[in-house]
Amino acid sequence: MRQVTVFIIISAHILLFVSCAQGIYKLAGGKSPRVENAYTIQAYLNEKDSLPALHTYIHETPLDSATLLNFNTTWSNKFFDPNGNALIPKSENNGAPFFVHRVNNKESVLAYYEKIIDTSKSLAKVLTPLRTLDRKKITEENYTGKYVVIIPWMKYALYKDMREEVLETERIIREKNLPIQLITMNTDFQESWGLPLGKKVNGKYVWNKSERSVEATYNIVPLLKTSN
Repeated sequence: MRQVTVFIIISAHILLFVSCAQGIYKLAGGKSPRVENAYTIQAYLNEKDSLPALHTYIHETPLDSATLLNFNTTWSNKFFDPNGNALIPKSENNGAPFFVHRVNNKESVLAYYEKIIDTSKSLAKVLTPLRTLDRKKITEENYTGKYVVIIPWMKYALYKDMREEVLETERIIREKNLPIQLITMNTDFQESWGLPLGKKVNGKYVWNKSERSVEATYNIVPLLKTSN
């Protein structure tokens, strides 16, 4: 399981009540999100240590509870077999390094992951709203014959987690010569959604005691009205 901070954006953009969760969120390294675009994300990555074989894609359309990536949770890693079928973890462990260790053989993968033959959860469907940083479309054919791992991240949180997972996963892939392609999916709020670049996105934070996580709900409606 990735770190304790879990982010939830709901389609209605209803704000939750205030709690001490905001302090926990800040202590965990979370920042106030701002509206980004491909240029600001690329500039941010250029400032960071380079990551091997880094494929970063952004969402051309807004993320909410109805998005195609909503199986399991929006913020968990996504796994796909060489035929583009989703592989859902049978347990809570959804770390990329754990997954690549399982790819040594088919039996190992199926012991820990359930194959979902569902076109709404297929790799092709998941790639549909994604674009490269130079706004090019991605097709499933780019990943034919490979297992695919999608790791979500954003500038305002989870970059450190994503980087650690990518470095460790890439090391295992190289050492074992595994047919796996990593994709890092940026989920920052985007100017292409109709939001004003650079504007702060206000949110509310709630501590989920049972799951030891922070749930953040963001309200983008005022920014949409302003931009119009």
